[in-house]
Amino acid sequence: MSERAEPVTDGDSEGQFRTLAADTPGAVFRRAAESPWRFEHISDVIEKITGRRSGPINTPGTLADLPLALPEDQPAVGAAIARAVSTGLPYEIEYRVRHADGTIHWVRDLGFPVPDGSGGWASIDGVIFDITERKQAEQALTNAHRRLANIIDGAHVGTWEWNIQTGETVYNEVWAEIIGYTLAELSPTSIRTWQTHVHPEDVKQSDELLERHFRGDLPFYDCEVRLQHKDGHWVWVHDRGRVITRTDDGKPLTMFGTQTDITERKRVEG
Repeated sequence: MSERAEPVTDGDSEGQFRTLAADTPGAVFRRAAESPWRFEHISDVIEKITGRRSGPINTPGTLADLPLALPEDQPAVGAAIARAVSTGLPYEIEYRVRHADGTIHWVRDLGFPVPDGSGGWASIDGVIFDITERKQAEQALTNAHRRLANIIDGAHVGTWEWNIQTGETVYNEVWAEIIGYTLAELSPTSIRTWQTHVHPEDVKQSDELLERHFRGDLPFYDCEVRLQHKDGHWVWVHDRGRVITRTDDGKPLTMFGTQTDITERKRVEG
């Protein structure tokens, strides 16, 4: 940091801590500079996070000398605090703590060294927030993505994600495989990758259906088109998609879709 905070004197330290703790939704703490794991003070919010009481040093049943983090997370937390003490810069880290009821909570720990006026550090002050709900939501989303990926892999479906405003398009390996390529052979990919392989006679129908979907006339884009295989023949695909996000002014921004090889069905239909 370019400027160092003014040292906190013993006379106003406790009062400032209590004022800050009362106005902050997280657990406000003061760590001992010479022993960063040890809390000199920590506000009562910590009881909601851990189920254990805050309190003075060496009071039985409190958090006075206990590292909050699970053992496997403690090295990362210790390293973050050590860097802060070494550089004088704030630290920020997320880690897990075990609640008294056995459940695991995630916290976000932010702290900064407070100078003592003589070249050392008076304390490490900061705040700890419970971010368990956010982490659970992130994990649920990750699990949903994993399940979707497994379903797509099992169904052997090509996928595409298109940024309509920039043209950037991401395809999966199956999409490339349907037309006889590896994804590496087609990279870098964009909407031009599609445009260079679609049959000229199918472009008009595809564009019209896309525009109707963009306007909101159709809930989905749904079209059967031909794509040229690497070997030169034409492959029929069932192309489906939907706009996922829009710009602030309502223009379609990102669209996700799938493509299924229906060549055999078309051959049977004659």
